[in-house]
Amino acid sequence: MKKISKKSLIISVLACLLPIVISIMVYNKLPENIPSHFGANCEPDRYASKNFILFVIPAIMTIVQMICAICMVCADKKYKQIPRIFKVLQWLVPAITIVIYAITVLYALGIELHIGKIILFVLGILFCLLGNYFPKMSYESSKQFVHPKPKNEQSFRKMVNTAGYLFLGMGAVLLVLMFIV
Repeated sequence: MKKISKKSLIISVLACLLPIVISIMVYNKLPENIPSHFGANCEPDRYASKNFILFVIPAIMTIVQMICAICMVCADKKYKQIPRIFKVLQWLVPAITIVIYAITVLYALGIELHIGKIILFVLGILFCLLGNYFPKMSYESSKQFVHPKPKNEQSFRKMVNTAGYLFLGMGAVLLVLMFIV
C-alpha cells in the first residue's frame, strides 16, 4: 500500500456518521432511556438518554476514527510502506460503530436479539480477517512495526504463519460457539 486513500478515509468517517441519519428516522419510536451497556448475561445493566446514545456516541466514534486516520496518514509519511493489515484496521472503528449502534437501537425498539451470538459472529470474522492477513505481511515492512524484531526472514515467516493459524483457529472457534450458545 503506497498511499492511504483519501476516498476510503472519507467513506470510513461517513460510515461512523451514518447512525445519526438512522437516528433521525427512528427518533420518535425510541424510549427516553436506551440501554448503553449489556452485561455478561446479554441483558442491559446501564442506560443513557436517547440523545446521548443516538447522537453523541456516533460523534465520539467519528472523532476516534479521524484520530486513527490521522495516525495512519502520519505512519504513511514516516515509513516507506505500511503493512496491508492497516487497510483492515481502517474499517474497524466504523464497523464496530455500526454493529453496536444497530444492536442498541434494535434492542430499544423491542426487537429480540441474540446479542451474544452477534458479538461472537463479529469477533469471529475479525479474528479470521486478521489471521488471513498476518501471513501476507512482508518481512521488510514488518521491521518497522514488529517488536521484538525478527532475526531473519525465516523466523519472521514462522512467527506470522503461526499467528495467522492461531487467529484463524480462534475465529473458527468463535463462529462455532455462535451456534452452540
